[in-house]
Order: sequence, then structure tokens, then C-alpha cells
Amino acid sequence: MATKTILVKLKHVTKKKHKQFMDEQAVYASCVNHCVERLLNGEKLSSKDISFPLKSAIKNEGIRRARKAVSDFKKGLAKTIPVFQNSLTIKIN
Repeated sequence: MATKTILVKLKHVTKKKHKQFMDEQAVYASCVNHCVERLLNGEKLSSKDISFPLKSAIKNEGIRRARKAVSDFKKGLAKTIPVFQNSLTIKIN
């Protein structure tokens, strides 16, 4: 399946909305890092198991991203477990 990336420009973004988006991005990065830790401990995760204030679709995307990071590490494709930064982009499937 091919990935299609579309860049959109948000119009009339207020400072409040920008701050809200940046805060949500930081929460998402924390969520993905939390999921990586739990997956390394052998837990199975779903959006109901994650207690971050995000919509379930975003939580599920975070779990998928964490699973991919752990899988790459276990297969030897990555030398270390990544630590996701607050600027992590939110991809919605």
C-alpha cells in the first residue's frame, strides 16, 4: 500500500489554537514513548488501555508507531529504542 502525504496550510490559526496543537503534539509523543515501554514489557495494548487525553484514533496510531519501533529494534533494524520528541508529527490513518 502506497503512502500519500498531503501538506495543508491552516488558515487563521490563533495563538490559542497553535498552543493547543503544540500541547497535543507533546502529549502524543509522551503517549508513544509510554507505549514503547509497555510493549517492551510484553503487554498487549489497545486505546482503552492508554490513559492519555487523546482521541482513540490518535491513541491507536501512537500504539502502531510504538509497535513499529519495538519491532524494528527486535529485528535488528534499529540499534536502539527511539525516544520520541515533542515535535513528533501526528499521523492519522
